[in-house]
Amino acid sequence: MKRSLCLSILILTFVCFANVAAQSPSKILKQANKALGGEKILQTVQSWQKKGKITRLKDSASGSFEMRAAQPNFYHSRFDLNGFETEVGYNGKSGWMRDSRDGLRTLTGEASRDFAAEANFRNARWLDYKKQKAKITSGGKANLNGKAANVLMLTTAKGVSIKMYFDPTTGLLIREEIPAGDLIKTFDYSDYRAVNGVNEPFTIKTKLGEDAYEIKL
Repeated sequence: MKRSLCLSILILTFVCFANVAAQSPSKILKQANKALGGEKILQTVQSWQKKGKITRLKDSASGSFEMRAAQPNFYHSRFDLNGFETEVGYNGKSGWMRDSRDGLRTLTGEASRDFAAEANFRNARWLDYKKQKAKITSGGKANLNGKAANVLMLTTAKGVSIKMYFDPTTGLLIREEIPAGDLIKTFDYSDYRAVNGVNEPFTIKTKLGEDAYEIKL
């Protein structure tokens, strides 16, 4: 009897694990949409703006941070660290960047292609990926800071792959990995709060190359 009970528990555990492991991209996105406030509300967002404080972790240099987007694919982000300004933008056709040392320059090649994909993602997330002829596939599961995460890959029609990590319990987006030319930009999200019906992260940790930052909105 005891052996039979143990076997039943083992089988049940395996079945439950298999169901979680086999969770489809559509189910993960449905859970994410609900966690963020609902697909209908997300679809009504035409523009957004975020402001806060940014700190470079290696030396505690800090300053103001601002990020904004407007449909269909306009995007702008700027920050300063102890007075040194950096900003990037996409005007719907091309991307550019400017800083206090090198001035203004236009993005070209892979950097331009990757930033265009990011600008579109900042506006529409994954909501219209089919319309954009992008594909979303499963990336399996990952261990993120000691916790499990569901991984999805969004690949644009031009071949740019954005990696998304979702909390399997809450459904919230907790990390993005976005290509930027030869580098990968990483964004970790936490401290979600409701803003006009949409759950937004108020703490963002981002890394590009050797530089890591924390943003508090």
